[in-house]
Amino acid sequence: MEFIDIKKETDEAIVDPDIRNEARRYSVPTRLAFLPDKVLGELWYFRFLTLIYYYIFIYFHGFESKNLEKC
Repeated sequence: MEFIDIKKETDEAIVDPDIRNEARRYSVPTRLAFLPDKVLGELWYFRFLTLIYYYIFIYFHGFESKNLEKC
């Protein structure tokens, strides 16, 4: 029963009828890509993944290359 509720909530969150019809062609996890940014930003797992990606990018972008010759 939860699966049907998630499917219904996802469809109701998509405001534009054309996008909603397009999203119905896909599975529920794929339908999440059609949600508006405001709804996606409120999801806990989206925030969690953003936090993890943030620290990974900070770590790798913190490296510097020294003593490279100009080409």
